[in-house]
Amino acid sequence: MSSWRIVASASLVCSLLIAASAHAATEAPRVSGSCSIEFLGTSTLHDFEGTAPCAVLTIESPDASGRYGARAEVAVTAMKTGISARDKRMREMFDAKRFPTIVAAFSNVDPAALRVQKALPFRITIHGRERQATAVIERFSETDGREAHIVASFDLSLKDFALEAPVAMGFIRVGDLVKVTVSVDLKALPAGSAAPSAR
Repeated sequence: MSSWRIVASASLVCSLLIAASAHAATEAPRVSGSCSIEFLGTSTLHDFEGTAPCAVLTIESPDASGRYGARAEVAVTAMKTGISARDKRMREMFDAKRFPTIVAAFSNVDPAALRVQKALPFRITIHGRERQATAVIERFSETDGREAHIVASFDLSLKDFALEAPVAMGFIRVGDLVKVTVSVDLKALPAGSAAPSAR
């Protein structure tokens, strides 16, 4: 092989390696995270609030386009309103023994779009019924591109999930619409590390 061909081949190999290195450097990182929810309900007597941690938050490895999938689970028994009798009725409404978790599934999440868009569609399963929902992103902040904090909210109708609003004392009835606010903390993982599930 002539010397110019050797030089040309070596240059081509170097160019490909440089391009590959540049691509690897810009690949989307694996991400771990944690989340919690707050919910606001209404009743014929007064409004009430509740909280729950996410029992599970699993974030999939990014695909070739840098988009993510994620799954969050909330245990019905972990939802607390501060009044044990009301919590008991709430667990009965959800039929917590048969349907112990609320599951939200996200697909094709583009981090770049999250920085500017206001809507995040997802699928949510409650009481054995899956529905489409859309969360409105209220806040998005990040630190050095390695950590992010997201606050989003959405409304749910109990009737959409075949849930019958509980009644207390024969006349205090919970309203059909519930506002849910989700707080999510995300952290990029070092290359080669596995993303744990938040439990």
